[in-house]
Amino acid sequence: KEIMGDYKLVYEVLSKNAKDYTTIKDRLFYQTDNIVPRNTSNCEFGKPEDLEEVISLFQEYYKEEYKGERNKSKEYLRSIVLGQFENEEIYIIKVENKIVAYCSIIDPDIGIMFTIDEHRKRGYSKQLLSIATEKLLNKNSISNVMTDMNNIPSNKVCVDVGYSQIYEHTNVRI
Repeated sequence: KEIMGDYKLVYEVLSKNAKDYTTIKDRLFYQTDNIVPRNTSNCEFGKPEDLEEVISLFQEYYKEEYKGERNKSKEYLRSIVLGQFENEEIYIIKVENKIVAYCSIIDPDIGIMFTIDEHRKRGYSKQLLSIATEKLLNKNSISNVMTDMNNIPSNKVCVDVGYSQIYEHTNVRI
């Protein structure tokens, strides 16, 4: 069985009532109503011709994020990604005609943000998060994003773009 909810509450209850549990994911939730302006000129919307490459990157995200425990098939991801392309809800960055980073939108939230390993620490996530957030703020008064609590670079990106932490969450298996 899995339980999830407020980080402090769940771990307090577990410390008194359960000895055998496994943390699936500790998360931080962020929110903003404003962004730090950033050059986003190399960001573009994903297009149907990018479909297979973006699906592969989504698969890489799931493998990395969940350590291979919640992988997604290409068939499962295809309709999701196509819908996001149609609604202009996936931003990408290409280097030498290869997609190296993407950020999806699941209105009013940021969806998945991922940069392939060899292209990290180049500011791509900040650029993608900025442009996706700007799109959300133009439509809504706020934007939300969720990160892995233990992914320090990802959390720093959110703060650098203008997000503030609003909630700590956990998901555990008992």
